[in-house]
Amino acid sequence: MIFVRVIREGNGCLRSMHAGGHASDGVGLFGKNVVCSAVSSLLRAFAGAVARRDGVEARGRSSGPGEMDVLIDSVSGDEVDWMEGATSVLVEGLSRLVAEVPNELDVEIQEIGNGT
Repeated sequence: MIFVRVIREGNGCLRSMHAGGHASDGVGLFGKNVVCSAVSSLLRAFAGAVARRDGVEARGRSSGPGEMDVLIDSVSGDEVDWMEGATSVLVEGLSRLVAEVPNELDVEIQEIGNGT
């Protein structure tokens, strides 16, 4: 099972993300699993876009295969709309994958800074 936890601010912008685990062997051989590939591609594309964006200060790390963390330190005022959009695409992509393979992927979305 792959677990992804997304924490986003009240304005919809990502604050942090953690992903860990692997989909079961029943969906593909280790290293060739389509669910892992889909999740990895989505998360890496998001992290890469954030890393290259001027006005967004972010840190990321991977402690090993199947692990990824992203922490957003700051987003300049003129980049908030972009970051909200990028976060929305990430969350939508993860939500669609969960709908397709609910036994392989668990996604938790937490909102902070909006009273919850």
